[in-house]
Amino acid sequence: KHRVKDELEDAMKYMEMSHKARDYGEPHDVQIFRDIAKEEYEIDDKSKEYIGNILYGVEENAENINGIISEKSEGWKINRISKISLACLKLGIFEILYCEDIPDQVAANEAVSLAKLYEGEEAAKFVNGILSVVIKEKA
Repeated sequence: KHRVKDELEDAMKYMEMSHKARDYGEPHDVQIFRDIAKEEYEIDDKSKEYIGNILYGVEENAENINGIISEKSEGWKINRISKISLACLKLGIFEILYCEDIPDQVAANEAVSLAKLYEGEEAAKFVNGILSVVIKEKA
């Protein structure tokens, strides 16, 4: 059963791990994620599966996801978007487009909540604006 609270906590772990991974190398380097997860987090099997799905899914679909971000972030080059907002956008777009078991609005709310938590209201508005367009165009 879909449990929003658990997945939001897992997404927060993903965000934290993504942030820490940047200190060691590439932000989506699988081995770095595994090392950080092993050393710093107690992650149950269900959470590992969810985080792994995000990690691999975002990486597998990076070209499409990055293209959407570039197209929808009018006036912003992707390399000028903060790493945290970018991670939130990638998470949200991946879940909206590729995770049929997660309702679109839940995916968007999760990503916006993370942006607000880590970067504040302005980042949350930016992420929400882009994800709203992605949802509208998907319909």
